[in-house]
Amino acid sequence: MRNFLSALAQLLAPGGTTPSSADGRSAERYRLAALNSLSNALSSAAGVANLLILVSLTLPALQPERFGIWMSVASVANVLMFLDLGVGNGLVNRVARARAVESAHRLRQIVARGLLLLTAMGLVAGVALMALTHLFSLDRLIRVSSDTLRAETRQTVDTFIGLFAIGLPLFGVQRVFFGLQHVWIVHLTRAAGYVVSPLFVYLLVQHDASIPWLLFATYGFQTLLPLALLPLLWRKLRPARCEAPDGPHVSGRSDLRSLMGISSVFLALQIGSAIGWHSDALIAASVVGAAAVTPMVLVQRLFQFVTVPLSVVNTPLWVAYADAQARGDAKFLRQTLLRSMRWTLVYATVASVTLGLLAERLIALWLGPGQTVPTRLVVLFGIWVVLEALGHCISMYLNGRSLMKFQLIVTMAFCTVALPLKLWLPSTLGVDGIVGATVVGYVLCIMLPYAVFLLRHLRGTP
Repeated sequence: MRNFLSALAQLLAPGGTTPSSADGRSAERYRLAALNSLSNALSSAAGVANLLILVSLTLPALQPERFGIWMSVASVANVLMFLDLGVGNGLVNRVARARAVESAHRLRQIVARGLLLLTAMGLVAGVALMALTHLFSLDRLIRVSSDTLRAETRQTVDTFIGLFAIGLPLFGVQRVFFGLQHVWIVHLTRAAGYVVSPLFVYLLVQHDASIPWLLFATYGFQTLLPLALLPLLWRKLRPARCEAPDGPHVSGRSDLRSLMGISSVFLALQIGSAIGWHSDALIAASVVGAAAVTPMVLVQRLFQFVTVPLSVVNTPLWVAYADAQARGDAKFLRQTLLRSMRWTLVYATVASVTLGLLAERLIALWLGPGQTVPTRLVVLFGIWVVLEALGHCISMYLNGRSLMKFQLIVTMAFCTVALPLKLWLPSTLGVDGIVGATVVGYVLCIMLPYAVFLLRHLRGTP
């Protein structure tokens, strides 16, 4: 923590570090992580404000069922991110390594080939999803009460698919900036989107716009924003006039094999997380009904005051871990992991208990005295976000060290246990059963194995 605070004080003086030495490189990692965290804090604060404003603007106008349709379709983005086959996350580690120990020419090759691959994947995914959703009835996926809502749901799904297909390569652009340790650029761009998006939503609500337009003004706006980063990426990676390629020639096929090798485990992890916890809103809409998604979304938004600040601090450490791994800095890896775990657990516990006690008052203050959420749902969500925050903290370490196979094993075990419970418990407990199943599966299949693994893995590490 002392190094991290010192880095905060040196953010505006990057020349103060000495990257040629081990201590200098460690300080530079903390400096970049701190800069990325501060920009992430700005973006996340804008994002939370954005969500609070959007819910208060749209829930009264849409009513619970139409609001649930909107949120259910938007949540599918997290479920379907595995369709990039893990290439986006694989680019983070591959770009970080190239930046640390390979040439500028090789870095440009890796970025160009990765983005080209993601563009092809986006095209294939868009065509396949459009075909599937038109071949099979959407009623099985999202239960609604009228033919009018079915038609609006169809339009919303078609709009989402088009945006998702375009968004796959643009997601890759953001991951390249992550690998370059310029995460702050991505976060500032997102913050701008969070500020502008509610203005469009307000105008749409005033004109009784349909759900597809609201989806475009929210999910679509954030999806297309990385277009603004392309000129900056080109300026960062373009070769100097006199620069000649150095090092042995590496074919595009070899690069793609290497990238897909890294990405394959990320792909499996994305599928596991999509099934395990990102699909909760979709399961609620399918098993209980679209209206049941609304209380779940409200509580989730409330508890983002726990998860978002921790994500702000912990996510930039992924690339710092990757850089330290490439340079063999075991001391940085161990110390940073233990510090991040300690502070994550303390903050998540205190903040969750506080929000749980104030939840009823905060919801009433936010949406008016007529809107309430079940107490049991609030308690279960509070437990879940503590577990999720600690698990995310550990996964950043495992991602940075490319220790994904273990994550894959425990994630698949979690899906095997939690998914049947999520489909069975809602029949008697409603949406509370979905969150409860997540908590039980996460403790048994992820947190306990993580604890055993880390005790063995860190033993003897300096």
